Amino acid sequence: MNHFKGINMDLKLKKDILNFVKSLPNKFPELIHTIKQIEENKGGFFSRNPYGGWILNGKNICGYRNHRVLFSEDNIEIINHSYPDSYKNPKIYYLDLYSKNSLSKKSIKFFEELRKYVDKDSVNFIENKFQEILKEWLEEKIKNEEEIKKIEKERILKLRENIKSNLDFFDKDGNGKLDTIQIKDDFERLVKKHQKTIIDIDINYIQNFVKISNYQKLKRDNLQLIFESISKSKNQENLNELIELLKERIHSYELLVFHSLSMVTCLVENDMFTFYEIYESLDKLKIFKSDHEREVSEKLTNIEFGIYDLMYSIRSMEKSIINELGHLSYVTQHSFKNLSDSVSKELISINSSIKFNNLLTGIQTYQTYKVNQNTKPLRG
Repeated sequence: MNHFKGINMDLKLKKDILNFVKSLPNKFPELIHTIKQIEENKGGFFSRNPYGGWILNGKNICGYRNHRVLFSEDNIEIINHSYPDSYKNPKIYYLDLYSKNSLSKKSIKFFEELRKYVDKDSVNFIENKFQEILKEWLEEKIKNEEEIKKIEKERILKLRENIKSNLDFFDKDGNGKLDTIQIKDDFERLVKKHQKTIIDIDINYIQNFVKISNYQKLKRDNLQLIFESISKSKNQENLNELIELLKERIHSYELLVFHSLSMVTCLVENDMFTFYEIYESLDKLKIFKSDHEREVSEKLTNIEFGIYDLMYSIRSMEKSIINELGHLSYVTQHSFKNLSDSVSKELISINSSIKFNNLLTGIQTYQTYKVNQNTKPLRG
């Protein structure tokens, strides 16, 4: 049994107590001997030595020379009885030495008993030294606790500053809403504007466009939930992970909006090659069939699921979207400028506040950020 598991006992206090106990043979060489010395001098059963014939256990450290009083790794024991009556021996465990900030009643009673058997001055010294050890330990403990509180206060202050800085970055107008998602339903309005033309081409496209629109709505809702989680960050590591996740999801959302707008414009302008290039990528991602975003939404709004537990499953889908939509070749072709101009005109026609070129710039900025982030370890 480990007798150092009490509330008022830690490894430092245990070490200080044992170091003191080990020093007793040097402090009182005529009174207290090491266990090695006791073993060498005890003799057999007929010896006059008080330890004659006694079997000492391996936990004993030292003991009074002329009285069977032993200091072990766990306790001090006055040995009046042998087994099976050894439980009657007066004993004090180091764990029971203290009560709050002073010697316990149990230990005071034990030392009073000990004075009946051995040199009183040595007992007084041991009792006072145990009190001194406790006092020094308490002073150091209080000092350490104050330092820990100071460090924790500084950590929380710094964390709050970083949280506010990030909230301000993602919500520049300070209305509590993520700036990225405040432009809503532009894709839906563009589809509705050209609904008749799209139906004439293939009515099934309308249903798929509705699915894309719903997918975008879910992503906006989930982005807002993740944004709101920033203020609940428990530490800097959690905050950093959350910011990276939010940036990644914003990027995948902007990619989806960007290519969705391009796809509708290509369809109504009969650029079927580019249309199908985008359409096939979305189909490959199962945007028209997947319930992934809905499942994410349910988990984000369920208190039983923590945002940090969801990160890996969420990021897996985000990386798939980024990898698939981030490398569509039509964006790098010469004809893209004409398409960009066409999309911009379409957005103006529905009074959209989306600036198509700004959307593209934001996407490219994030891609550059990720490249720099990934190559930083190689440069450093």
